[in-house]
Amino acid sequence: MKLKRTTSYNIILGLLIIVLCTAIALVNSVFISPKNITNVFQQISVLGVVTAGMCMVILSGGIDLSVGSQISTVGSAVAAMIAAQVPVWAALLLGLLIGICCGALNGTLIAFTRAEPFIITLGMMSFYRGFALILTKGMTISVKNSYDWLGRGTLGDIPVPVIVFVLIAALMFILLKYTSFGRVVYTIGGNPNAAYLSGIKVRGYKLLIYTLNSAIVALAALVLLSRLGATSSSMGDGFEMRSIAAAVMGGVVLSGGRGNLVGGMLGVLLLGMISNALNILNVPTFFQDVALGGIIVLAVLLSKVELKRRSA
Repeated sequence: MKLKRTTSYNIILGLLIIVLCTAIALVNSVFISPKNITNVFQQISVLGVVTAGMCMVILSGGIDLSVGSQISTVGSAVAAMIAAQVPVWAALLLGLLIGICCGALNGTLIAFTRAEPFIITLGMMSFYRGFALILTKGMTISVKNSYDWLGRGTLGDIPVPVIVFVLIAALMFILLKYTSFGRVVYTIGGNPNAAYLSGIKVRGYKLLIYTLNSAIVALAALVLLSRLGATSSSMGDGFEMRSIAAAVMGGVVLSGGRGNLVGGMLGVLLLGMISNALNILNVPTFFQDVALGGIIVLAVLLSKVELKRRSA
């Protein structure tokens, strides 16, 4: 029954995207041009990667408000190393390692202190942002022409960031749906006490979940840094809210244990379409923030309704 409900939600969300796409195209046909469609997928690629990890965290009953600051920290560290003449390949590997360490720290604090993930990651958001400021000294560091292939390159006509997005989404889909690890994620999110009593090492899995999430976030940071060609301490601002909004819009219930990655990716696409449409229709940028805020509130309310129906 739960699977049928989730599948039905995904179908409804997919139909909503088609209807919205048709309506926008009737107002401005540029929206459905091949070039603009490619632009939409390129624009959502980094958010899609981050959301793939966020879906896993939320499904496990957690939350990570520090992902945006982690992006800034990893990007700042890699840019600082490249500026210091560290070989690019070494800087990229060290950037991934820094991301993994951030996740391990988050996971350790959450798993072994039993504190609320919301509070822990809220504090770590400020912690990592401070590190980004220290690394950049409040300035912008350029990495242009260092490794443009990752953020600006193409394979045929397909942008490399889109390929990275699709690969990460596919891997996370397989991991969550077809492996024992995925079943454990859902079990912990649905009822952590029952998971513990059934012999699952809940603390160890929580540590693994947050570490894996931050490794994915670090990869997103490397793609974003390459695409922008420069970094700053605010490079990742807003990714935490947009990734949570996309996941919840896709039917991933904030209390954990319910939803799937397909819905989360549809949520990313819907957010990207809305943002792109507002740009095409020349809507002022600040109205996009208003729209995002409204979407987040609506998504949370829908999540609450779904939770009540689930417990009924």
